[in-house]
Amino acid sequence: MKIEIIDVIMWILFIIAIATGLWYLFGNSPTFEQSIVIFLISAVFGITITLTKTGTKLSYIEKDLIELKDNITDSFDKIKTDMGLIKKKLKI
Repeated sequence: MKIEIIDVIMWILFIIAIATGLWYLFGNSPTFEQSIVIFLISAVFGITITLTKTGTKLSYIEKDLIELKDNITDSFDKIKTDMGLIKKKLKI
């Protein structure tokens, strides 16, 4: 099993994020925003590395998000139609 430098960096960022979160909870430093930024940086880096290692292309994720958006839009359109029928029956 070969350990890559990217894996080491990801673990270091993860440990720093956990340590910063605990430091925020139990101490007076750092600020909440700084804790969140450190967590987000490590999360984005981890997601990017995972996507790269698995060979997943961002275009696949984009297609899924577009499909999800279309499904949500269709659902809201159906709700709008149903609400219109209810208003019509109640004569509001």
